[in-house]
Amino acid sequence: GRDKLDRVVPILLQVKVTDEPKKSGVAVAAVTHLTEQLCSLKNLAVHGMMALAPLSDDEKIVRLAMERARELFDEIVADRYCGPEFKEFSLGMTNDFEHAIEFGSTYVRIGSALFEGIELSAETAPIGS
Repeated sequence: GRDKLDRVVPILLQVKVTDEPKKSGVAVAAVTHLTEQLCSLKNLAVHGMMALAPLSDDEKIVRLAMERARELFDEIVADRYCGPEFKEFSLGMTNDFEHAIEFGSTYVRIGSALFEGIELSAETAPIGS
């Protein structure tokens, strides 16, 4: 039969590599199994994974979380759970993007660095801010 929307949705699997309550994602212990299941679904294209390191001034803690995320990413690639489209590794934000790049991140989120010091007027501020 034909799929209802006849489309494939590209996704990144978000992994929780920290115990911070405000962070969410798939538990580290479930990542490989869930990735294998998701990659078998014909309407999803799992293009990679993303993770957020803890918001910490302790470089060692940040680097350990990033290292764990990288290990998981490499394990998924090595075990060939997904096809060649599984190549994106999103890690890092304004406060830790240098470390993220060191660990091979293909996407970093640097929003607050871009807007630092810029005063938004009421006309340009996003709705609800």
